[in-house]
Amino acid sequence: PGQPPPLVLVTRGAHAVAASPAADPAHAAPWGVLRVAAAEHDDLALGAVDLDPALDTADQLARLAAELAAAARAGGPAEPWTALRGGVRHAARLVAAPPEGPAAAVRVRPEGTYLVTGGLGGLGLRLARFLVERGARHLVLAGRGAPGAQARAVLAELEAAGARVVAHQADVADPGQAAALVAALDADPALPPVAGAAHLAGVLDDGALTELTPERFARAMAPKTAGAWHLARLLGGRGLDFLVLYSSVSAVLGTPGQANYAAANAYLDALASLLRAEGVPALAVQWGSWAEAGMSARAEDAAKAARHGEYRLPPADALAALAHLLAAPPEDAAAAVLRVDWAVRARAEGALPRLLSELARPPREEPGQGGAPAWDVAAAPPEERRRLLADHLRRELSLVLGVDEDIDPGQGFASLGLDSVASIELRNRVQRKLGLRLDLTLAYDHPTLADLADHLAEVVGAAGGPAPGSAPAGGGANGGAGGAARRLAAKLGVGLSSDG
Repeated sequence: PGQPPPLVLVTRGAHAVAASPAADPAHAAPWGVLRVAAAEHDDLALGAVDLDPALDTADQLARLAAELAAAARAGGPAEPWTALRGGVRHAARLVAAPPEGPAAAVRVRPEGTYLVTGGLGGLGLRLARFLVERGARHLVLAGRGAPGAQARAVLAELEAAGARVVAHQADVADPGQAAALVAALDADPALPPVAGAAHLAGVLDDGALTELTPERFARAMAPKTAGAWHLARLLGGRGLDFLVLYSSVSAVLGTPGQANYAAANAYLDALASLLRAEGVPALAVQWGSWAEAGMSARAEDAAKAARHGEYRLPPADALAALAHLLAAPPEDAAAAVLRVDWAVRARAEGALPRLLSELARPPREEPGQGGAPAWDVAAAPPEERRRLLADHLRRELSLVLGVDEDIDPGQGFASLGLDSVASIELRNRVQRKLGLRLDLTLAYDHPTLADLADHLAEVVGAAGGPAPGSAPAGGGANGGAGGAARRLAAKLGVGLSSDG
């Protein structure tokens, strides 16, 4: 098959736009999935349209039909992430916050209780210190497990500083345990009323989108989504000073391998908007990677991330940003905090999505953009073509895996650390440089540098340098881009027409 038809996710009221202050968290979550899908499958024409919940169905269907027709004519949405409100089409952009002014004091009341769910992990303990340093004297830290050695040491330190700290074992994703936790707070005569809360609970279960099952989605989503919902409904009407939801930039940038996690965080972002509309001072902080603490500190390769221009946040800097956001809440209910050199990111990835156009200039055009393939090897004799491809592949593997370019041609990619997510990134980079559509299982079907160079030399020779959008080389176990589009449509619960 050739290029599959555009796949457009349609939601209604997923985002707070213009005169629509509230968002629907259930409709927002699939946007997180699709952002990751767009990163993992950059040869697919993906987009999302959010319809106006204030207009009747007939008007919305007419606007939607026009959007889909335009996408079909163009081979994909002109603006991948749009919201229709009235007669206006809004496009999503990530913009930089204005420079911080003089530091303002965060309102932390000694006579109030502060609840932190996920409070016994590394980030929760740092937040507990942050609150005590600013005057909190009553803390409740809740976690699914009993406090470990590190947590017990921090609890003792905080109590020595004059705070009363209570550790509760509770899974707030379970409605009964969440209700029991809040009831225990209310029943404790030594604890004053709850003045603020922060929801940090989360679980990672990373994998390529094609590998994620409903069970893996539930595992990653429940602690964040159900836990935040229960906490908001139990505490939202109590006149809190703040309700902070720890979200992630994965929901905005579409971190490959984290479709389930991105969906959970997109839900949190929309929930913060919904709560704001209800009068609750909610804030979703879309964190980048933290240094020294948090799930990303263990799960991510800092050297590889730095090659893409992303650097970990020192905890002191992250908490200073949190203090600023709490003291002067932004107009939007969600704000991203991350360290990125956008110029480095643009050079590493070759292009940046329109979402980031306000933050970075596009990289200087390299050979292959809008013209001949960047790897113009088709005219070379077969043996020279294979050598050139091997050299190119060494550089790409070095970027993708964060290893030296001195790679043994016979060494298996798996032993170099290539997992399912990295294999997709490698395939995406290679097919962009060659101007060819390649199969999703490319790196698994040809698992060494020598094997992959041989295969690509044959593909390029047989294809004669086709333009992007032609049929993928080889059928493969996953059925090429068309199969990827069908599986993605099934993940999102939508139909996919085969006639465009």
